[in-house]
Amino acid sequence: VIYLKNGRKIVAAVAREDARQIYLVREGGEYALLRSLVERVEKSPPPAAEESAGESSETPEPVRDLPLPPPPIAEEISGSPVIKDGIIDEGYLRQLDDEFSRRPSAENQQRLKQGYREAAIFQVRKGDAEAAIDRYRHVLRSVPHDLSTTLALGYLLVTQNHFLEAMDLLLPATDRKPRSGDLHVLLGSAFYGMENLDQAIAEWNKALDIQDNPKVREAVAK
Repeated sequence: VIYLKNGRKIVAAVAREDARQIYLVREGGEYALLRSLVERVEKSPPPAAEESAGESSETPEPVRDLPLPPPPIAEEISGSPVIKDGIIDEGYLRQLDDEFSRRPSAENQQRLKQGYREAAIFQVRKGDAEAAIDRYRHVLRSVPHDLSTTLALGYLLVTQNHFLEAMDLLLPATDRKPRSGDLHVLLGSAFYGMENLDQAIAEWNKALDIQDNPKVREAVAK
């Protein structure tokens, strides 16, 4: 059990640790959680061998019907300078990066965010959500803590079942923006995906305290 400094907890297998991160394992994947978010780790003994053997051949079912904010792919991108002849113009995106690097004005920041958002939406619609995730991560390296980008990335991480990565993104984001109901909805769904029902309900209730949402209320009632 990983106890976080903000009072939450995560139940997951710890693969290894270093001075900066704790590496967690879920469904064959390894994910990093910043140590700065962690209060302490309490390790429990592994399950009995016969129990593990009996479960090893089962494939976990995907998590379905999680409450989520509006998808970040509804925006119209026709006529976008990012998309030319049905492909992404990588040269145009590099130009946006260069302009923002030389002059990080509010205008250039918005153009950078808009360009990469349109590229990400295009890739999601083409069925490549993982590439879209990389686009949003790129924006956050240039514009840390941007709320709209964080929400878009969090949505894709949750819907692609990258729950630990979603938590790594959303836990500090909810501390920075505690009145964002959508952040709490996403974090609750990430906790649910990690089979941490108590924390999921706690986050969904925080979202309901900010704004009513029938789907979130239904999830809490279950």
